[in-house]
This record gives sequence, structure tokens and C-alpha cells, in this order.
Amino acid sequence: MIYPINEALERLMESFVDEETGEITATEEEMNAAIDQLQMEFDDKIVELRNQYINLQAEADAIKTEKMKLADRQKKAEEKAERTKRWLAYLLKGEKFQKDAVRISYRKSDEVKFDNDDPEKFVLWADKNFPSLLKYAAPVPKKDDIKKAIKAGMEVDFAHIESKNNILVK
Repeated sequence: MIYPINEALERLMESFVDEETGEITATEEEMNAAIDQLQMEFDDKIVELRNQYINLQAEADAIKTEKMKLADRQKKAEEKAERTKRWLAYLLKGEKFQKDAVRISYRKSDEVKFDNDDPEKFVLWADKNFPSLLKYAAPVPKKDDIKKAIKAGMEVDFAHIESKNNILVK
């Protein structure tokens, strides 16, 4: 915790969170009403909420950093495990192995490989001859381009621009 938080505000914030799941249990209106009823000076509420925000953002950033470190460790462990599995396959050369509780066997599977590891040539061929062999991604609206078009005066059905007032906390 970077900044100390007023105990009353801390209790209020915790009262809206399910201890087991971490889910927020109140509506926005209920939380707003509760903060309005909190017996503190307006300026103190603002300072305390800002401190709470900074603390929570720092915690979220620390978790994100740790998650990235763990993801990197996971990837390295998976790569080591796969390399070890390849060594086992190399040593066993397709033969089954069993000793005590250790049992290694094989299962046959089929995998599609593209000539010269070039799926693009296949895509061009399939597009002309057998489009059913291709999977297409669903189109996604390009919001930045839509915003530019609307601001340039273009009539765009089913889309409009809404102005927001985003708060910056420092």
C-alpha cells in the first residue's frame, strides 16, 4: 500500500466485495449513495478516494507484472518439458517402455503439413478450387476509421460518436 486509507472508507469499500469471489455485490447507485453518506469532509473524501485509486492501480500493475513473469516461466517450463519429451522419443525410437510405475507408449495421430511449409500457396489454390477448406474470420468494425468518417461528415448507419469526460488521477 503506497498511501494510508481512512478506516471508514476502507470498511465501506470492503463491504461491497464478496470475500470469497472478489465480486462487487452492490450497484453503482448503492455505492454512490453510501459514499455520499460517509461522514467525511468533501475534500477528505476526494483525497482518500484518490489514494485508494492509486493503491489499487499499483496493486493491479504489480499483479500484471507478476503475471507476465509467470507466463514467461510457464513458457520456458513448457519448452523444457517438450524438449525432454523429444529426448525420450529419440532414445526410445518408437519402442514402448515400462519399468516399475513408469510407462511410456505411443498413440498414432495424423497432421496436415503444407508443402515447403508454405500455407499461402494452399490458401490461393483452395480459394479458387475448394473454398470450403478455408476458415474466414468474422469482420470487425474499425472504430478509429468510423470515428474519422463521421467527423469528416459521412453518414454512417448504426454508429454515432458519444463524447465522454474521462477522469485523470495523479
